[in-house]
Amino acid sequence: MTLTLRIRTAQALNRGRENPSQFGVTTANIEHLVDRIINEGTQDREAVEAARQLLAVARNLRFNYFEEAQNTLQFVQVIPYGSDKATKGLEYFRYAIETLMDDIGDCDCKAILAASLFRLMGLRSVVLISNQEEHAAVAVEGAPDFPGNKYFEWKGARYYFCETTDGSFGFTVGEVPPSVNLDNYTQRIEIEPQLLSAG
Repeated sequence: MTLTLRIRTAQALNRGRENPSQFGVTTANIEHLVDRIINEGTQDREAVEAARQLLAVARNLRFNYFEEAQNTLQFVQVIPYGSDKATKGLEYFRYAIETLMDDIGDCDCKAILAASLFRLMGLRSVVLISNQEEHAAVAVEGAPDFPGNKYFEWKGARYYFCETTDGSFGFTVGEVPPSVNLDNYTQRIEIEPQLLSAG
């Protein structure tokens, strides 16, 4: 599936200049950084348009809730992986528009993009951070009719792990890679939904 997006280079560069993560990412400020980057980044029309197009695909193909989440995950997975150290020279959390323009990102950049899209599509999600595993991912709130039973419960809801860095599409919504221990993901940053129309 291909989305057609017009990325405003000036806006993406401006987000980069103002990106608070360039001043350092620490265990103490991760939650604030993720929350700010997602809240501000979901105001960019490029992120909104990507979400609108994903919603339109879901509507046109009559996707159920799981298929809608899976399609969004695959859109993020297809973006090539690149470490922040190699692409930015430091640990760096990209805004959604930056990841879309750069067409590259590491685990935290791709998790932020997925959470941004889920938010704009009206899906509640949680950004998961593990300092022990040096990895970030996202989990999307699911419904009881999601296939299988691969979820964890948090704050009274079921959340399904999403491995955003898997470009081979080997991991679907709810599948946890063998290398991941969910108990190590001690930082969980809840992202509230903000439903858009598909039109």
